[in-house]
Amino acid sequence: MGTRGRRSIASLSVVPTSGAVLLVERPKPPAELTHEQAAEWRTLTSSQPADYFTPEAQVLLIQVCRHRVTTKRLDELIASCEAVSEGFDPDQYGKLLKMRATESQVITTLLTKLRLTPQSRYDRQKKRAPLTKKPWD
Repeated sequence: MGTRGRRSIASLSVVPTSGAVLLVERPKPPAELTHEQAAEWRTLTSSQPADYFTPEAQVLLIQVCRHRVTTKRLDELIASCEAVSEGFDPDQYGKLLKMRATESQVITTLLTKLRLTPQSRYDRQKKRAPLTKKPWD
């Protein structure tokens, strides 16, 4: 038998569930990644909802992690070149800068494909200014 009278607003605002809660776990870093790359994996996966990275996207995510660690190592090599006053090799320094630029470009491309950059999440339809008459018309 049910309760008598009207149902309260509080009871109407609560959605009854069957008691089961669906738990979605974040993807674990693959065994093929190094410790540094696995740390990058955890950083990126924790920045998105748990079910954001599908198995197809995880292939790209592995590459992002590898390229980010490579970029960090290149940054260290560039810093060591800049710190040396004697025996500075401009050719080696230039090659390192080109390598870092290439790595950065690859990272940017992969992050855009994974829709992790602000540009890739931007909804042009919502941000479009309303059409108004121009003052000179």
